[in-house]
Amino acid sequence: MKKSKVEEYLGKYVEVTLYDDFIYEGIFKKTDDNLQRYGKKNYYYCDNYGNSNTIFRSSHIKKIKELR
Repeated sequence: MKKSKVEEYLGKYVEVTLYDDFIYEGIFKKTDDNLQRYGKKNYYYCDNYGNSNTIFRSSHIKKIKELR
């Protein structure tokens, strides 16, 4: 998915489906905001109240939709 489209969802509560059909739900954030924890720039994650260890690139996203 294009980076410009993905970044429209930053800060929103979303459901993200990745290319391998795994689904993640939470507040959509960028790792640039928390480099100490993730150590990589230009990756994304779904912050589900502390349960957010999986990071991914915009090209890994198959589908994204806002839930709230």
